[in-house]
Amino acid sequence: MAMSDEAMFAPPQGITIEAVNGMLAERLAQKHGKASLLRAFIPMPPPFSPVQLIELHVLKSNFYYRYHDDGSDVTATTEYQGEMVDYSRHAVLLGSSGMAELRFIRTHGSRFTPQDCTLFNWLARIITPVLQSWLNDEEQQVALRLLEKDRDHHRVLVDITNAVLSHLDLDDLIADVAREIHHFFGLASVSMVLGDHRKNEKFSLWCSDLSASHCACLPRNMPGDSVLLTQTLQTRQPTLTHRADDLFLWQRDPLLLLLASNGCESALLIPLTFGNHTPGALLLAHTSSTLFSEENCQLLQHIADRIAIAVGNADAWRSMTDLQESLQQENHQLSEQLLSNLGVGDIIYQSQAMEDLLQQVDIVAKSDSTVLICGETGTGKEVIARAIHQLSPRRDKPLVKINCAAIPASLLESELFGHDKGAFTGAINTHRGRF
Repeated sequence: MAMSDEAMFAPPQGITIEAVNGMLAERLAQKHGKASLLRAFIPMPPPFSPVQLIELHVLKSNFYYRYHDDGSDVTATTEYQGEMVDYSRHAVLLGSSGMAELRFIRTHGSRFTPQDCTLFNWLARIITPVLQSWLNDEEQQVALRLLEKDRDHHRVLVDITNAVLSHLDLDDLIADVAREIHHFFGLASVSMVLGDHRKNEKFSLWCSDLSASHCACLPRNMPGDSVLLTQTLQTRQPTLTHRADDLFLWQRDPLLLLLASNGCESALLIPLTFGNHTPGALLLAHTSSTLFSEENCQLLQHIADRIAIAVGNADAWRSMTDLQESLQQENHQLSEQLLSNLGVGDIIYQSQAMEDLLQQVDIVAKSDSTVLICGETGTGKEVIARAIHQLSPRRDKPLVKINCAAIPASLLESELFGHDKGAFTGAINTHRGRF
């Protein structure tokens, strides 16, 4: 129904503007919230005709605020399309805030009369200052919420940056990053998939135990080839998948199978790109499919960029540490080899017993037999062993010396052949064996 002509605008008989303003001010003071403005007009006092629904459409935000006579209120993006007998629509000019529309709706009873429309038009004019003030407050609240959100986003980026800068050890780095991401987003699973250049880029899965009192993070071998991981690393673009939408993939991909067994319904895989190198990806999962909104995905991408730099630094530190250990071990072996070059000519003796012993040394050195050298501590058993090695056909190869009596039986294999980091309890570093 069209708005009444301006010439018809006048307060109804028996009602003063001061009285209506007083009534509205009293009602507005007693109510709070987005629909408080509309609640002030239901129920409407005589001579206003009763209405069952009032709808306010703010054109600038394109939101519809509705209040029913049963006390319920609704915020929507489309206008009311339910049952109605009649409605009266009135424009409200709001200056810098633009324009709004106020709609009085009757869902049952008779249609509105021209006098009703005049009364509603007059009422719309009266509430203009109140509505202007309300919209200003609303805009300030929206601006405040945006500032708070930006503050929170910057805070998590600072926390992540501090976490990645404070660690060079990969275990501690991933554990701290997982703790910060879980704290801010509440994710059910935070993991990383990283390749190891020492194992021909074989990938390891670093899973975080977020249910523990402390965030533990231990590597494990990949359960198989992952199509999701391959796609993400090749395109260098984040991949978001939902179990309900990609059930076929979730039933076959080893990474998604692991997440599904933990009750996760959605997963986001973000490549960790550092320069021209992508050593792995950040794997995030949750039990809800709504957490990975566009805004959260953008923030997580910024987080992944910082993690990629830290992973690159940690990998460089690990390579440098391995190289240093290798050089130290090679230096030790060269020193042993120099000592083993001391042959029989360096043994000074006069007794017949030593002459007989060295004849036996010359005999056994040319054979592949196992030799047992007995003697008290300090009598020169190692000197005789070096002499046998120097006279043997294997003189150009290293002589491995090890005190087996000082090594527990459970660690003998590890000492001789080496072990990887995390291979057993107490294996805090990768150890190269004697062989």
